[in-house]
Parts: sequence; C-alpha cells; structure tokens
Amino acid sequence: MALMWVVEVVLLAGPASGIAAVRALPDNALPGSVITVTITLNIPPNATVAAAEDAPPYGWAVSNISNGGSFDSPTRKVKWGLFFAPSIPATLSYDVTATGSNRNCFEGQVSYDSGGSLIGGDACVVAIPAVSTWGAVALTLLLLTAGTILTRGRA
Repeated sequence: MALMWVVEVVLLAGPASGIAAVRALPDNALPGSVITVTITLNIPPNATVAAAEDAPPYGWAVSNISNGGSFDSPTRKVKWGLFFAPSIPATLSYDVTATGSNRNCFEGQVSYDSGGSLIGGDACVVAIPAVSTWGAVALTLLLLTAGTILTRGRA
C-alpha cells in the first residue's frame, strides 16, 4: 500500500482565495506620521449584510474613519456596519498616527450573512526612528571625528 500526501496551499491575497477583505498598509512609518489604512471588501455579490472591524497597534491614535465607522475605545477596534445590500461599500479606511518603533501589527475581520474571514493582505508596519534623529547622530559623530583630527593635526 502506497502512502499519498495531499498538500493544500491557501493564499491570503484576494477574493479568489476566499478572503472577503484585504488590508493595504505601507511597509514602514516614522513615529508621529499619519498613515492611511485601506481595506478593500471582496464580499460575495449575493451577500445581503456586512460588517467589519480592525484593531490597530496599541497606542496608535485613530482618526478619519470612513463610511460611518467608529472607534470603540474599550476594545481598541475600528468598527463599521451593518451595511445592507446594495449599499455595501467597496472600501473602508481610517488614519492612524504611528508611535514607538519595531513591528506593529493590525488584526481584523469582516462578516457577511452567515460567513466571514480575517482581513488578509498587509498586517504589519515597521515604525522606524526619524531620519532627522539618525542624521543628527551622524553629524555629531562626523563633527567629533573632524574635531579630533584637526586637534591632533595642530602642533
């Protein structure tokens, strides 16, 4: 008797893979910068009702929520819906202000009729230190090095 392996590959990219929503984020952000989170809905065409929620990284301020959505402070989630066909929007969006550093991840889901899925697509943003901070450090090191060379060069 021969063994047979079955491998299933699931792509979390778009409607063909069963993902009902896809998030778009930049790869990185400077602390204090405002970025827009865009969620494209791929709700099945026969859906009659839909809702969505997305949780930004802890401590990131939320603003400019589209489509009548709101920010629920206790759960730290941006929430939209209920939307009823034919008025289910194609996209949802909101702005966040990046804070801190490191990798910061979002987590959300979309629900419709009796189905739903996690929001696919981009999930994390790397908050990087401001270029001006690194520029100031590099300039200080350069000036200290140049000062040392000039001091040593004098007799």
